[in-house]
Amino acid sequence: MEKGAVIVSYRGIASLLENLERPSPADVSRAEAEDELIVARAKDDPMADLGAPQQPHAVLEFAAAENAPPPELDELQILAMWNGLRQAVVEIAKADKTPGVLFAVDHRAASLLQSFLAERGESLEKLQEVQTDVYEVQFDDRDISGWVGSFFSDWYKRIRKRPFIAGSREPRRIANATRIALMGDWGTGLYSAPRSSQTIAESNPAFDVIIHLGDIYYAGNEKEVTRRFLNYWPRVGDRAMSLAVNANHEMYSGGEGYFGKLLPALKQPSSVFALQNDHFLIVGLDTGWDEHDLAGDQVQWLDTLVRQAGSRKIVLLSHHQPFSVFESQGTALVKKLRPLLTAGRIFAWYWGHEHRCMIYGKHPAWRMYGRLIGHSGYPYFRKDFSRYPIAQANRDGSTWRGLAGTDMAPPSVILDGENPWVREAPKKYGPQGWASIHLDGPRLLERVHAPDGTVLHELELT
Repeated sequence: MEKGAVIVSYRGIASLLENLERPSPADVSRAEAEDELIVARAKDDPMADLGAPQQPHAVLEFAAAENAPPPELDELQILAMWNGLRQAVVEIAKADKTPGVLFAVDHRAASLLQSFLAERGESLEKLQEVQTDVYEVQFDDRDISGWVGSFFSDWYKRIRKRPFIAGSREPRRIANATRIALMGDWGTGLYSAPRSSQTIAESNPAFDVIIHLGDIYYAGNEKEVTRRFLNYWPRVGDRAMSLAVNANHEMYSGGEGYFGKLLPALKQPSSVFALQNDHFLIVGLDTGWDEHDLAGDQVQWLDTLVRQAGSRKIVLLSHHQPFSVFESQGTALVKKLRPLLTAGRIFAWYWGHEHRCMIYGKHPAWRMYGRLIGHSGYPYFRKDFSRYPIAQANRDGSTWRGLAGTDMAPPSVILDGENPWVREAPKKYGPQGWASIHLDGPRLLERVHAPDGTVLHELELT
């Protein structure tokens, strides 16, 4: 029987962590010695980037279990898989979390494990309703051996990375007066995500384009794409164009749900796209296929589009950030786009990934506006910003607080406040919402909205 939203709480995984003993020094030495061989044999494996094995002595026990890993795998591959599971649970244990509230980590095996446990718990009816139509997986020590074995024997074999699809060099035409809605990290089907979707769908005047900036939880498999994304996406029919950039959580399942289900449903031929009118070129990048990087021919593709654009202003959309006040990021993305950035060819860039909303000042070197819109659906813990000055108080009780810049990022304002949509602990979680871009000839007006559409920020970019 299909339930509503199914979440995997840490209290359901704690017993699994307790059953994964710490390795002995001898085990660690052996693991380090075999690490290079494991990586060499499993380099095309979706779990091969999980680090050195940490529990070699567990392999023989695991292989003898009732649900052993696929027989075609040798001991070293099984060892890597077991280590992947252990690291997954360690990452889950380290994450901030509240009982009964969805949480996820940026870790492939951990996300796959949560996806698997959600499906397994539902199929075995091991669920507890924690609020209306929201169910939490419940299992005990007796479930662990069978579930772990099934995770590898049933799931591991089917995770294969979908191929990257190159984008068209002919941008899709949009009107000079175009309204665009943006949601980032929205794919939960929970909290304010359905309300934001409804607000966008009912907006008058209507939006012409609706874009997701990535992340469908836990691992973006086909079932999650349907139940956490498509079931809640704004019901606009053919009145608006719907698009979605690729992201890390979608690729944790190899992109099976994103490439196999989401793109066909949105009638989107590739994970990259370009929209153009007489004044603007808007480009959606794929930073998920190669995490925080540009896979395939994206750099050459973007260079071609920019050359063809003439004097048009270039707006980039992606899941991952080019810079951040709070988090580190890989250098590949900025390195590959540095010629365009230093030449001042990028007018604005909107991204997600970090679970918050921030408006950065104009970048002093790149002369670019940077915007973080990663707060549309994932329940993120609220940090203490009380020592930072209030730049603006909003009608819904939230505030914008000013943050100093860093060597990498300009000064910014961050949206702060409570989240009434997380009923278990509203004061612990930050506010959610979405953004919009209004193109009117050569003008670009941006807004940040609360889930009900209340405008919290408005600025014309010049």
